[in-house]
Amino acid sequence: MNQPSVGAGWLSPSRAWRLIECPASVQPVAGNGPGAATDQEVNTGTLAHRALERWIRAEGYRAGDPKAALAEAADACAAELPGGPPSSWRVSRARLVARGMSLVDLIGQRMPAQVLSEVKLQDDDLRLRGQLDLLLLGDDIVVVDLKTQTLLDEGLPEWVQFQLTLYAHLIEKIYGDLPARVEVFSLNRGRIDVPITKETLRDARGALAMARAANPSHAKPSREACQFCARRLECEPHWEVAMRWRNTDALEGAVVRVEEATTGVAAVLLEGLAGRAWASGIPTDLIAAATPGQMLRLVRVHHVGVGADRVALWRWRRLSAGGVGTLSE
Repeated sequence: MNQPSVGAGWLSPSRAWRLIECPASVQPVAGNGPGAATDQEVNTGTLAHRALERWIRAEGYRAGDPKAALAEAADACAAELPGGPPSSWRVSRARLVARGMSLVDLIGQRMPAQVLSEVKLQDDDLRLRGQLDLLLLGDDIVVVDLKTQTLLDEGLPEWVQFQLTLYAHLIEKIYGDLPARVEVFSLNRGRIDVPITKETLRDARGALAMARAANPSHAKPSREACQFCARRLECEPHWEVAMRWRNTDALEGAVVRVEEATTGVAAVLLEGLAGRAWASGIPTDLIAAATPGQMLRLVRVHHVGVGADRVALWRWRRLSAGGVGTLSE
């Protein structure tokens, strides 16, 4: 029996955008693709969301010192993480605590029952559901979505505008009215207004309908769509173009030699179309079974430079991923 495509099933606003950008990116991941993200990979963003949720649920915005209450919520969430928070959490925590006070002004005199955190929203007709970071009820409905990614100063990325438009649609579906305000709460920029109109809603619904009807196997690789795609290691259209991207973070080649260190990491010499390259800092367990001649693919790795022998130098980073073998099978 043929299984329905992912595009025909339930989508969150973020997955809906990925479907529009690249239908193939929303397909199931093959077993030899990248594994689930580790705690170290996701917890800077996850911790910020957890801290905000804890602060809201504890009514920290009503405390005598709401800033101290948010700092306590952030520290409590970090303390619950086995092994401690990632190094990037220090900066994110400082931004969250400093800019979180603007939410106190936004919440105003609302009662706790009107200040909702991590609200589940669903539209059965469009098969769309999401979880909103902060929903303020009362005379006016206000939607707030926390973004921990660094957002540039000029405007908002199209994917952010699209996601917030779909959240506004879900609010209209459930509450009968569009929200009076829709905002992004950015850790690096603070509160940012997101204008929503009937026209932008219509365009978003139309784009989603077209994406659902598209060929689900069609890949449209781009730096933005591919960067954190779960199918990136196995996606052949991606590898056909990724090595030619300016400042690419992708590396592919046949294993020539593996040198393991006692610290649990290894360096691998690869032979690729562009010549030889050393990739260092790779977790040993990722390439424990690698043998000369096997294909190794690495993504989200950093190009350090070129060695004296003209061999390219690359380094594994916290968000890197990789796979050994014939990944397209």
